[in-house]
Amino acid sequence: MGLGVAMTTALITVMPIQPVFASHYYDGYDYKGSCCAYTNGVFGSIATINPNILTFDWFQQWVENALSYSPDYWIQTGYIKCGSQSWCATAGATTDTYYCEGNVGTPLTGFFNNPGPSPGTSQSYETYYEGGGYWACWNGSGDYTEYDLGNTQSIDMQAKTETTNTCIAIGGTHFSALQYEDTGSIWHFWDVSPYGYSDSPYVLNYVSNSEFTSSGGTGC
Repeated sequence: MGLGVAMTTALITVMPIQPVFASHYYDGYDYKGSCCAYTNGVFGSIATINPNILTFDWFQQWVENALSYSPDYWIQTGYIKCGSQSWCATAGATTDTYYCEGNVGTPLTGFFNNPGPSPGTSQSYETYYEGGGYWACWNGSGDYTEYDLGNTQSIDMQAKTETTNTCIAIGGTHFSALQYEDTGSIWHFWDVSPYGYSDSPYVLNYVSNSEFTSSGGTGC
């Protein structure tokens, strides 16, 4: 069961896979970076930043339960900022919004559009297993949705920034209070030294096992 309490279902139409031609750059933590850390959920607080982005680009910050690394399956939630002609804008997202994405072969992405978090504020995000193959997304604004992904177990967790252009500056990034739900439905702060990953020009700053900050990006 998730940490979230107040829940409203506000997800709009689920959209198909992101375009394969887009470059992606990452910065953040994997709990292990490999199989297997069996968990039923992940939680984190993310400070909202507002970088400049170009027309066809987008930017995301999220927490994720990795359901498989080969093939690459996941359930993630966070917030996204979309350029005016980017994939997410043309798929129906507002410029800045919360989202949930589940993938077990074909990613299914939904946008809450209610609107997203305000720059300079921090918000809570959570994914967790509900049973029967269903995984749920929740955020601190009360949004909630679920996907039938079939997979009954997570093998790892991630907390990351994702961009489509290295000009997107991510200064001010701050992930904190990273937690996982064990298979007995008990929540714990991340309790191992995480696997840090950062594509150039981004710079990851370790604060603790459950907290990090990041910077970098050339500026758009």
